This record gives sequence, structure tokens and C-alpha cells, in this order.
Amino acid sequence: MCLLQGVGAGFSELACVSYAARRCGLRNGMIVRDAIKRCPQLVCLPYTFDEYRNVARTVYTIVARYTLEIKAVSCDEMYVDCTKLFDELRIRDPVSFAEHLRDEIRRETGCPASVGIGRSTLMARLATRYAKPDGVRHVPAEESDVFIANEKVRNLPGLGYQTYSKLVGAFGPIEKCSELHMITRNELERLLGKKAGDQLYKMCRGESEDKDFIATNLRKSVSCDINYGIRFTKKSEVAHFLKVVGLELEKKLASAKMATRSITLKLMIRCADAPVETPKYLGHGECNVQNKSASLDHPTGSAKVITTIALKLFTNMDPVITDLRGKSKGPHMLCNIRKWIRFIFALAERELPMVFSTESPTFFGERNMVKIKDDMHKYLKNEPNEDAVGVVTDFLFYLLRDGSLTTLISTCLFIHRELYSTSLERTTNPEWIFAMNLIFNSLDEKCRILYGAPAIRPAILNCKES
Repeated sequence: MCLLQGVGAGFSELACVSYAARRCGLRNGMIVRDAIKRCPQLVCLPYTFDEYRNVARTVYTIVARYTLEIKAVSCDEMYVDCTKLFDELRIRDPVSFAEHLRDEIRRETGCPASVGIGRSTLMARLATRYAKPDGVRHVPAEESDVFIANEKVRNLPGLGYQTYSKLVGAFGPIEKCSELHMITRNELERLLGKKAGDQLYKMCRGESEDKDFIATNLRKSVSCDINYGIRFTKKSEVAHFLKVVGLELEKKLASAKMATRSITLKLMIRCADAPVETPKYLGHGECNVQNKSASLDHPTGSAKVITTIALKLFTNMDPVITDLRGKSKGPHMLCNIRKWIRFIFALAERELPMVFSTESPTFFGERNMVKIKDDMHKYLKNEPNEDAVGVVTDFLFYLLRDGSLTTLISTCLFIHRELYSTSLERTTNPEWIFAMNLIFNSLDEKCRILYGAPAIRPAILNCKES
């Protein structure tokens, strides 16, 4: 049994292959017509995304009944830190608890679940390989060293074909992690680079960095990859396509409440010796992959900015347009909008060049000022911690940067009125007064540099006098 992706029945690809089908030699990405030759009794199913969402939501809800120490990997995979739960409830047998969870999941969803248990995320992930398709594998802490020593190097997460080929080329055939123990950290770092070499040195010994279980799950990139049906004849078609992709990335960034400081364009270009007509209709065929990146002075979430940068990158790469077979465009080096400005007292020293802006800044994707002020009021009700202050500060400085002075002044006046309201129903936190005074002063310093005079304090004084 498998799931299909693609167009026609013959040229579709297997997107997800069941364990029974894998035993017949089928694998993800195989063309359906080839798969049927190998397994004539193959049953192909369409996607049912609503069911996937329902099952995923149910599984996460079941686990969340016991602990919120959850790091999501995908709709059907997660890491769960049960340390505190086991200590509080004095649970001594993790396998029994895992079986209890599996029973709940099967009862409420009808689906089997596999659980790997270990002293770290690395050990738990490796143990899960032996728990599939429907079981539990526990690697006790005292057995971890022996377990990892006998583990295949190719099973280590993140170690792909190219890295493994480098290892074999430099040190000869390597099968088990115990064989990697003979290679020093310096040798691995010289071969793979400092970061990758150090990571592999630790992983082959069963070490993984789980210092902050939740924080390590921060998203690093947002992308949009399309490598099917790409056939262009002129640059205007490419420009329109990049505009559509830019709009999609804007939605993804807004949904993730993120902005980007770097944009990468990846092109799949037909190999010189590859046929123009690919074996799979409108597939990409054999390609060379080219990447080009650009860094931005300021984080952005604007589709127009992303598209403009992508077009410049495309022009610099100057490929043969008819040879394009795939495109991937994505912001990386993401920064959480709420943490771009970390310290209020450092704002006065910031460089803030004026930039061309095609549209007003957003407050978490929102441009309606009525809704923005409602959202700001919610922030002002809570403690002015670094994250909350960063959110408000970013928005105000973006307004100044883009020359939206009228909106900037009206927003600052709104904040000032909220903070200094004498109404008995005032709900704002008075601790914001100190933070906002610093922000107003910093904004006026920038106004002096850009326009020759402050703007915020005079507007506040005029309102008081009137």
C-alpha cells in the first residue's frame, strides 16, 4: 500500500510506502509503473489531508495530557521529555508508560505507534528505528555506550551520502560507530569543518546537545521548492513565477511570526547531456543545482522585497531560461521579530538608513491600525519583558525607517495615552512607562538625524497643551 503524488497514474511517484510494500522492494519516489511491475498487488491511495490533521492533533493531544515538554518534528513524529513527569509520579518503568501511550493512540486513532526511549534525543531517535513498525525499544543509560558503538554510522541523523563518502575516502571503509572512535576530533574537523566534525565526534559516542529541550526547536528557514512542471520560454514568465512564490513565502513568514535577513535562490538547470524531454512527463530529469544568496540590511517579511531580491539573484546567475527545471526560493537566517532588538539602551546607536518601501510595515502581518492598536494594548497589559518590548520597538522603528511619520506619531500618542490614562479602568502595566520613555527618546534621536528635529516628544506635548 502506498500514497501517490504526481499527475498520471503511470508517471505518478510513490510518496509514502508502507512497511509491507517496502518488503517487496518498493521505496519512496519510485515511479508507479515501475512499482507495479515489482509488486503487481500494489494498492495506491490518494492523500487525505483532513484525516492526517485530525490524527496528528489527536496524537499530540494525548501526549500533552501528561507533559508539555514536547518538541514537534512532523505531523507524526515528536520528541517528548518525560524526566519531570517520571520524577513527579515516581514512574520507574518507562516501557510500561510507553505501552500505555501506544494503547491510547491506537484506541483513539486506530493507528499503531512506535516509541524509542533513551537518555537523549539522539539515543531515543536511534532506538525508534528498532521499535518500528509497531513496538517499543528502550536503551537504558548503562547500555547506551555499547548500543551506540554497534550502531551503523549511516544511521546517525544528518549524516548523508556526501559526508559518508568523505569519511570513506579519507579513512577507508567505516561501518560502525566504534570504528569512528579511532578518529580524533581534530581529524574530523579538518575533513568536515569545525561544526560538522565536532557534531559527528559527539554523535558517534552517543552525545547530543539537549541543554534546552524546547528552545532548540526554533525554526531556521522557510522555503518554497517546486521542481515539477517548470518550463519557461522567457524572463517575464520567470518574473511572474517568482512573484507568486514571493507571496507564498510572505504568508509563511507571517504565519511563523518571523522575518528574514537572507534570501537564497536555488535553480535546477538541465545537464548539458540530459535530454530536453525528460523520462517523466514535465519532471526535472538530470540537473545541476546552482545556489545564490543575498543578505539584507534589515529583516523583512515583504513579498515585494523577497521577489525583487530573487529577481536580482536570477539575473546574476543568468541561466538559459529554457533549461530551467526547478526553483527553490526561501528566506533563511530567520530572526524572531520579537527579538531583533534585544536591549533598549542600545537603540540610540543603531544605524537606520532610509530604504525604499513599497508598503507599510506590518505588526505580525497586520496592517489595519485599529487591529494593531488592539494588539498593542494586549502587550501593554503584560510585563514589559525583552520579547514584548522588542515587538513594539521593532514596529515603531520600521515605521520611522520607512518614512511613515504620521502613522508613527499617532501610534506613539496612542501608547502614551494608554500608559498615562487616569481612568479607574486602566489595564496597562505601569512598568511599560519606563520602557516606552526610552523608546520615545531613541526614536527622537533618529528623527533628529534623519529630519533635523524630534517628532515624538513635541507631538506628546502638543496633545497635553490642547
